[in-house]
Amino acid sequence: MTGQDTAVGFLSDVVSARPPGEMPESPEERRSIIDLLHLHRLTGLAVAEARERGDKTSWMEPGRGLQERYLRTALHTTLVLESARRASGLLAEAGIPSLYLKGVALLESGAYSDPGARDLEDADLLVARGQADRAVRVLSSAGYVPWMEWDERRCESLPAFSFTDSKAPPGIDVTLDLHWQVPYASLRTGAECAAGAIWADADVELHMPAVETHFLLIAEHFLKHLRVVTHARGLADLVRLLPRLGDPHPMVALARRRRTLTGLRLLLGFLRDSLGVRVPDPLAREAEIDARAPRRAARLLDANRLLGSKLPVAEGPVSGLLAHWSLAGPPWRIVQDAWQVLAPPAGWLESRYPETNRNRRRAKYLGEVGRWLRGQGPSPLSPNQEFRR
Repeated sequence: MTGQDTAVGFLSDVVSARPPGEMPESPEERRSIIDLLHLHRLTGLAVAEARERGDKTSWMEPGRGLQERYLRTALHTTLVLESARRASGLLAEAGIPSLYLKGVALLESGAYSDPGARDLEDADLLVARGQADRAVRVLSSAGYVPWMEWDERRCESLPAFSFTDSKAPPGIDVTLDLHWQVPYASLRTGAECAAGAIWADADVELHMPAVETHFLLIAEHFLKHLRVVTHARGLADLVRLLPRLGDPHPMVALARRRRTLTGLRLLLGFLRDSLGVRVPDPLAREAEIDARAPRRAARLLDANRLLGSKLPVAEGPVSGLLAHWSLAGPPWRIVQDAWQVLAPPAGWLESRYPETNRNRRRAKYLGEVGRWLRGQGPSPLSPNQEFRR
């Protein structure tokens, strides 16, 4: 696309499901492209899709490390998929419905036909909030090792709970994240986020969310982490789900309900205008993607920034918050977001600080928020922060 350097243009083609063609002759430019593929964990995708097209491009020749990275991705992804299937089967036997999310769902649905094409850090599985305690106990008794001691009160302040699969081969780490909420639009985990709506039109027997719902969740996940890191795989996921979308109205309505419509609109506009991806006309109209984007949001959603040689890590929590709010929509949404952070309900505080006196919980929490904003401590808003204390 216009204004992109050669390496970013190559990655843009990979993300956008276009044949990137031959690499440039310059060894420096070739090295830059390969480094970016590795950095953004897109090597497997580039190789898998070139193999599928039958490309005989020189950049896939032995000695460049691309084929090896593809094979490692295929192996790890296959093991993660097997773990997710086993976990969903155990839950089903216990009468607990579950849905796959993100990478597992994309591979199981056929959006990616090759396990080497999609790098999976972990398996994401969603259960109803009321089933979380039973689900944790079922998985724990079947060889999934919790990262920390389980307490049912965690459901108030956290959206997920992590396990290591003890049945994975030695030396290979396979992680399972059990979700009961998916609050990607919220800064504070455990916040209400219309979690029940994710189950609408899902195929519970196949553990698959509706395509439109899943598309929105992937968009929210990409935007939530944009203030910290670029999940370039999320862009590739959206591109490969776009042709599978049906009626856009339910998705847009859910985005409005989850207060993420502004971000969805901006991201769709970026896919179309910056990456050259075809966005179906009904979706473009329904989401109003031609609406004027805020200037800061336009700077954030820039292909050279997102796919360039350095991951766009925020300079600090404050700049990260400004980035987050530039994608949030109207000013009242920012006020609502800030209030949600500064005034969490008593149940959330009790779950987060069960060992602390009730009258001191809020003061302790606000003190941790202040230290986080100054860059002096971990965020008390996010899951698994116990590991950073």
